[in-house]
Amino acid sequence: MNDQTQIAPRMQRTPKGKKPVYFDETIDRLLSMIVALTAEVAVLRSRLDTVEQLSEKGGALKQLEIDTFELTPEDVARRAAWTEAYLGRVMKGVADDIERMSDNPADASDLFEGAHTLS
Repeated sequence: MNDQTQIAPRMQRTPKGKKPVYFDETIDRLLSMIVALTAEVAVLRSRLDTVEQLSEKGGALKQLEIDTFELTPEDVARRAAWTEAYLGRVMKGVADDIERMSDNPADASDLFEGAHTLS
């Protein structure tokens, strides 16, 4: 098998041990879902960018062309800038809270009031 067709080993889907709870279980689950969906959207956006670049070259697209497309350094920089801006928009509320905590550590107790350490 060549490197292009090798399948990555399966990772354990559920970590062992107790899961930390930062806010309450419902909010933690929602945050986890949002982060997972955010990652999926970022991957889809990168793949769409590849399709758009290949379609500009003309002709019918084949999945192998999309899967083996090699990015130029400019493509990498452009995608990295998009991803950084995208994550900044999605995580703005969390980033604002972290900034507020660093400006005034006493605010951290308000943010995590009622938080659990382990469930």
